[in-house]
Amino acid sequence: MGSPWNRALQKTICDGIFGSTETHLPRNADKTIVRRAIKVHLKYIMLKDNDYPGQLAPRIKARCNQYGRAYYTLHRRRKALAYFCKDETVQRALDIFDDFDSSAMSDDEPDADDPHRFVVQIPAWRNPAPVVTQFFTLPDYLALSLGFEINGDWSRLPGQIARLRLDKGIINTKATPPIGLARNLYDPLWLAGLSEYNLARLELKPDIDLNQLQYSENIHR
Repeated sequence: MGSPWNRALQKTICDGIFGSTETHLPRNADKTIVRRAIKVHLKYIMLKDNDYPGQLAPRIKARCNQYGRAYYTLHRRRKALAYFCKDETVQRALDIFDDFDSSAMSDDEPDADDPHRFVVQIPAWRNPAPVVTQFFTLPDYLALSLGFEINGDWSRLPGQIARLRLDKGIINTKATPPIGLARNLYDPLWLAGLSEYNLARLELKPDIDLNQLQYSENIHR
């Protein structure tokens, strides 16, 4: 990836993005970050086309898997909420989930005691209040319930096991925090430990009423 051709391609793409009047990036976007992102995408493209002779470093592989799991978790939760969105509380939750990106989701890893189960790694930045935890996790149970419906979009393939996620209280201190959430969705103690610079980078929004995160009794049943 460090060949002169690839470096020139990265520079050309990056300069094209920042030089274009149609770019959707903020004007103060960091060119270094954009260039690194382009570098990662080039690796994915070459790996997909079998043109990349080497193997991705374990650290990069782990990060790719992590992003993939988080994206799938977000997609699964949105889809489950959309299925039940006739319920007012679910529709409200779906509106909030639509503002999330995958960084707002927790990661998981195979359970050492049972490889068919996955242990949730709770992001350190998230507010540990039960109402917030329930807000994020209940859509998983909705998705599991839909897996047994006679519906081509949801039914699992023969022999395919549901992704059971267990909470064992494991905290992921390295989780990347999402930007732009309501302040009280973050852990107050975690926020208190940030520098002014990192706090400003979160672009915190005003607190929301946490009672609005609760689902109706019908959904709990």
